[in-house]
Amino acid sequence: MRGVIVGIVIFIVMITGMLFYLKVLEKSTDGVLELVDGTYEAVSRESWEEASGRAEQMHAQWRENMVWMAAFIAVNKTENILISTANINEYVKRRDTEEVLSELARLRILIEQMRKSEYPLLRNVI
Repeated sequence: MRGVIVGIVIFIVMITGMLFYLKVLEKSTDGVLELVDGTYEAVSRESWEEASGRAEQMHAQWRENMVWMAAFIAVNKTENILISTANINEYVKRRDTEEVLSELARLRILIEQMRKSEYPLLRNVI
């Protein structure tokens, strides 16, 4: 009987930890996605100073997120996003509208794919 209770407690702790992790992941990536949207709007209006500030903030925020994400998410996923944010910074500095907008779209897809792959679905487990 004692083993069953310990097993149930461990299961509850694991589920709680997973839910907490998913909530933190969602919150941190939502912040980056808001910066992606803001950068997209600024570039569309050709407000390059605002776009530059948002792009730098986006890159810095992702670097902070990578510190804790490294323990849970494959490094290649987080590094691809970091490289994408660095590319966006460079494209904004060059004021290359098409490159910035396409890289922002790519970044959004990378973040959304990373989030989908972290949810405990059967296809992600197998």
